[in-house]
Amino acid sequence: GNLLVSMSPTAGGTVYFTTDGSDPRANGGGISASALPYSSAITITSRTTFIARTKDGSRWSGPIVRNFYNAADIPQLVVSEINYHPGDPSPAEEALGYTNSDDFEFIELTNISASTLDLTLINLRGGIDFDFSNGSITDLPSGMRVLLVKNQAAFEARYGNGFSIAGEFSGSLNNAGDTIILEDPVFNLVLQNFVYSDDAPWPLCADGTGYSLILKNPQLDPDHSLASNWRCSSVPGGNPGASDSRPSFAGEAHNDNDNDGFEQLLEHFLGTSDTVSSDTAGFIQISSTIAPDTMTYPTLQITHAIGADDVTPTAEWSSDLQSWSSLPANVIPVSKTLNGNGTATLIWRSTLPSTEARQFFRLRVSN
Repeated sequence: GNLLVSMSPTAGGTVYFTTDGSDPRANGGGISASALPYSSAITITSRTTFIARTKDGSRWSGPIVRNFYNAADIPQLVVSEINYHPGDPSPAEEALGYTNSDDFEFIELTNISASTLDLTLINLRGGIDFDFSNGSITDLPSGMRVLLVKNQAAFEARYGNGFSIAGEFSGSLNNAGDTIILEDPVFNLVLQNFVYSDDAPWPLCADGTGYSLILKNPQLDPDHSLASNWRCSSVPGGNPGASDSRPSFAGEAHNDNDNDGFEQLLEHFLGTSDTVSSDTAGFIQISSTIAPDTMTYPTLQITHAIGADDVTPTAEWSSDLQSWSSLPANVIPVSKTLNGNGTATLIWRSTLPSTEARQFFRLRVSN
């Protein structure tokens, strides 16, 4: 709702105020042309800075500065992608003079609010610094993304032109982890404040192998400080300026229109179609692996398209097809491999060697 602002002088005189950031007292002691006399409560419908003084005859009080805003007016801005340890420069990039992988660093912000955001009110702090009031992009419409880069010429040499780039930040994103702070310094609002890391449980694939960090489900403003809310980009180089996620599931979870035994929610996770029965071949495989103890264990191997961030896969194990378990006592993850083509391969194994009894796997997908 709206705010009502009331003012009253502590002694005699008249309160004069401005809402444009200027002093109500003009040079020489007169009343500024932009100042208004206060008479009754003022309705605030958007963020406003009041500067008020009391004038009693020829005497002025000192200025009082107050910032007012509705909670709904707080900018909803997320850090949606971080390329903190880019892949090494190619020979062609080195020939252009870009010999340091840091030249290709970038960070992407997304406006998840329903209205256009005034970027000039925002600063980026931490390991890198950028003041949007000096940026080349001042407004960010709802749902849109903006990039900050280490070296714009290097970025455009690698990714091309036409990106929405506000400017170059100062400093560098530390390859071992760094602090990132988004703030509104005028109103002293901290929009995001978190530390990413190159250590587990943070995704290790973003640490120099060419992939960037992607915030999962950015529209929900997830806690940026939780490693579980981040993953690696679907392809090397990241996905600057665009979503790296696939659209959220909108079907009927348990329907199987193409009768291939794969329900719609499962096909959504895999990235296959529920109208083509032949496209799931090879996506789920049962195999075996030799563990460090030299024993052979059965494995469940899943290859899936990256980007179904609204669902979670779980491997389940059974010895009788009746009772199923996802507990570490029965089934444990072996590896996750990014294939570089937009897919990843997950492998789990049983904790019982292949020589032990009958064993079964299944994949559960939940949203």
